[in-house]
Amino acid sequence: MRQSWSEQQSYYDDQDGLHRTDGGLGHPPSPFSDIPSHMSQEFDPASYDPYMMTSTSGRPLRSRRSMLLAVGGILLVAIVIIIGVSAAGHGPGALAPLKRHHEKSGMEDPDQPVYGTTKNGPKPPKVEVTTEVVNDNRDEFGTTLVSLYDKYDLDWATLSDAESPQSKSLLSVTGAAAYEGMATAKKVQRYALGVFYYSTFMRAHAEWTDPTDWVSSHGWLTSADECEWEGIVCDSATGKVTGILLSKHALSGYLPLELALLDQLQELDLASNFIHMTESEHHGLRVFGMLPKLVKLQMDDNYVMTEGTGLPSSFSKLTNLERLSMSYNLLQGNIDGAVVSQMQKLTHLEIESNYLSGEIPVELGQLPNLFYLYLRRNALTIDLTELFVNQVGSYKEIFSLWLDDNIITGTIPPAIGRLTGLASLSITNTTLGGSIPSEIGNLFDLQRLWLYSNDLTGKLPDTFSSLVNLQVLEIYNNEITGKVPEAVCNAVQNADYDFRSMMVDCSMIECPVGTCCTECY
Repeated sequence: MRQSWSEQQSYYDDQDGLHRTDGGLGHPPSPFSDIPSHMSQEFDPASYDPYMMTSTSGRPLRSRRSMLLAVGGILLVAIVIIIGVSAAGHGPGALAPLKRHHEKSGMEDPDQPVYGTTKNGPKPPKVEVTTEVVNDNRDEFGTTLVSLYDKYDLDWATLSDAESPQSKSLLSVTGAAAYEGMATAKKVQRYALGVFYYSTFMRAHAEWTDPTDWVSSHGWLTSADECEWEGIVCDSATGKVTGILLSKHALSGYLPLELALLDQLQELDLASNFIHMTESEHHGLRVFGMLPKLVKLQMDDNYVMTEGTGLPSSFSKLTNLERLSMSYNLLQGNIDGAVVSQMQKLTHLEIESNYLSGEIPVELGQLPNLFYLYLRRNALTIDLTELFVNQVGSYKEIFSLWLDDNIITGTIPPAIGRLTGLASLSITNTTLGGSIPSEIGNLFDLQRLWLYSNDLTGKLPDTFSSLVNLQVLEIYNNEITGKVPEAVCNAVQNADYDFRSMMVDCSMIECPVGTCCTECY
């Protein structure tokens, strides 16, 4: 059963960190707007052996893929160097305004804010116990990690790399004074979050060569419970991490596969950061498919790249996903219907301003709960007749549909009148031709309609008088003639919406300035 308009609006309004806060009806802000401990003296580096972990039977643990190299001294030397540099500081640093990869129009944003002013680097692992205790803890916990790595088919040889996020996180856990009293699940959880921290903190990449610190990392890698760390959400009953919410935090680097160890993760909101991931460098973006319980994935405005596959193939594993936001990334290629078809619970899909091409797959229109679909600013070839006529039953629950700045062919078919739940429709800056069908008057719930800058002709249908809930009507830069119905004028003028507007070509459409239209073209 289709949700009522109020339920859908509430669903959208209740979300945190969205581009829109008006029920998903209005256009989002411009893509160029603002995006908005030291080591204990008890620790003896000379005697710490991080590589000779022993199993519960006392035998040394050796990697089945690559033998753990016996170079323990390197780890401690590196740690001491890191701490020394951290203590000395790097002095003030400035981040140059970011030139977004998706600036297709060639515009730049002179007001892009600078993230952070200092570069202290990530926190080094804090060791609070003796070397002997650290080694014993590492032996014990290493056995647990190796078992988990094998379970998820991960390469645990990274544990032996002194500079790796995995090795640093391992030392952070096993060097904690509270280690002995921690449950195994808690150790694993803190370890996985530590790997995430070191994988995304001030890590340079091709798109951001001079990274800065996280905007804020309150609590991270301290003795505080990880559920109290900034941006972490936990289940109150189990203490399991269910969400990582760190949008606009200047995260860089990549998402590690160790996120799979957070087996109850349901929400990942890392929008508006500098995360850079490619299929060729990051295991085919496998990490996303290792989070099967995800309900919300928000990665807008990062540097996630697909190399011709459209959406990452790993998304086919996200069968519980309801909200997916990947706008302003580097997604390239056709949208694979086989991937889309697995996300049957999807209600919200936002993949604007990427480099997607080809046709919209039939499977997308057949998703039973899809209410919000935002595909603007891509290179998709869209035949509206195919979308609304030939694909019988498609988009029957759609509430908000934006197709602007794509390759739109054909005309608006009369079948659009069957989308009776549609409240927001935007098809602008295309070569859409023909006339507006009278059946659009069947969309009684329609509140916002943008059809400007197309090749539309003909007379404005008299059935527009049925659209008594309109708040926005923008149809300028076309060849449409006629008269705006009085009912529409009254609806827009009386709308309880700060950005209500009526914009038409007044030389062809009767709409006296001051009595109805907010702007003439």
